[in-house]
Amino acid sequence: MLSKRTLVVGAALFVSAAMLIPAGSSASAAPLARPADPVALTGADLPGLVNGPKGNIVGFRWTGSAWAQLPIQIDERAVVNFGKIYNNPAAVFYGSQPALVNALVYTSGNLWTGNDPNRKFDDNDELAFMARDAGVLAPSGTQPTGTMLGTGVRVKINDPLDAPARRDTCTCTARLHTAGSCRVPGSST
Repeated sequence: MLSKRTLVVGAALFVSAAMLIPAGSSASAAPLARPADPVALTGADLPGLVNGPKGNIVGFRWTGSAWAQLPIQIDERAVVNFGKIYNNPAAVFYGSQPALVNALVYTSGNLWTGNDPNRKFDDNDELAFMARDAGVLAPSGTQPTGTMLGTGVRVKINDPLDAPARRDTCTCTARLHTAGSCRVPGSST
């Protein structure tokens, strides 16, 4: 069942606005004027998916007649000390002691930052997909096959650069779910 939360998201280089609106909103979808731009959301934007395994999050779009899976990317981020980032724990940054200078950064075992200490999808991790991959508003009560009931989060995508009159008619949507029996591409689960 679809969550009662709907997110309004600007389809810009990064999300420019996100706010909750009722799930019963009946916006029709039209193509975005900037389909080459990504939509980027943090875990804080998607509280219904936080604390679940990253590999179980899947994205879908409604094609007008059926659900189709859309590619998503999840980037791990964490607050990391600059001394670790630059592999120099004794360095001084901005005139401060190394232990006092931290930043929210992308993490990876292949970088000096190391892996995200929280292996689950957390508030500061980032989920992205291309605006062109979004679909139209799905009929009420539908859910992608193989997803867990009650895990759906509808993402409503508007171009923040559109004129306000067009913003209400030029809407695309995507749905993010926790996988049940559907296969998650690239996942070992």
